[in-house]
Amino acid sequence: KNKTVKVNPYVRFNKIFTSFVNYYNNFFEFENKLEKDTKIKNLTMENVPKKESKINSFRRRNNIAKEEKENISVLRNFKKNIENNAINYLQELDFVSGTTVIDVICEKILEDIKKYSPYPEKVKILFVSKYFDVEEHKALIEMGYDYFGENRAQLYRDKLNEFSDEKYKNIKWDFIGRLQKNKIKYIINSVNLIHSIDSYELLDEINKKAIENDRIINGLIQVNVSKEESKTGVYIEDFKKDSEKYFSMSNVKIIGFMTMAPFEASESEINDYFLNMRKLKEEYQKRHDYVTEISMGMSNDYVEALKNGATIIRIGSKLFE
Repeated sequence: KNKTVKVNPYVRFNKIFTSFVNYYNNFFEFENKLEKDTKIKNLTMENVPKKESKINSFRRRNNIAKEEKENISVLRNFKKNIENNAINYLQELDFVSGTTVIDVICEKILEDIKKYSPYPEKVKILFVSKYFDVEEHKALIEMGYDYFGENRAQLYRDKLNEFSDEKYKNIKWDFIGRLQKNKIKYIINSVNLIHSIDSYELLDEINKKAIENDRIINGLIQVNVSKEESKTGVYIEDFKKDSEKYFSMSNVKIIGFMTMAPFEASESEINDYFLNMRKLKEEYQKRHDYVTEISMGMSNDYVEALKNGATIIRIGSKLFE
């Protein structure tokens, strides 16, 4: 009889990833070679006789332009092949053991949670659902994943219409994107948690809609911990000046905080930002015991977030497209 051999997913993943990295390195070698060739051409151009005939000058420049165009095309194809190979390599993980790409990723994240979080039992992985179409989303749910975050209110509404069947009733849907006051109506009846309450005015409006719809909404205050102009959210010191008004709403219960670190920040800077968030949460948990959540950390910085007490990490990547 033929025996089914179950391969250790990490062994196979390592082989696939090594192959991908080698391909990527080849791309950079080619790119560096082009850069050197360009420098040589520029030096050659400087040494071209000033009295070069117009015909020869035209031919030479035409040949250079043609070669550069071909090189750009090669680079584009290289980049496209890198993307395709990454997807193909990862899809290879759907082998006979039944392990999928997302299973492997989640297993790695779960290991990191146990390794880095001060209270791993409290940490939840939230999938950023903008990376999935409806069919992919349904497949994920069939695989056992049940916690998702949507970025746009109207897409949130439309997506939930696709998941109105009884079998989807236990799925938790959070809202994690910027929320406009006139879009609250699209999420108010079903949202599990709003991560992005970035002002008192927005909080007040959510509370009014919650009263109208006879709901108690759980929410997180979005904190602009790095004070980036491109991001919304309250500054820590401004929040502390008049914080109790945020906890005084009748139909919105503030159970924690959310933040995002700057994408280009160093590891030490990210750690400092997240540490400030941990201190903020601990300070207000002493006043209100229901302040238990910190939503921070994404695909690129969730380890630093875990070290500083994140309870919700938001995972989204092109691997899931």
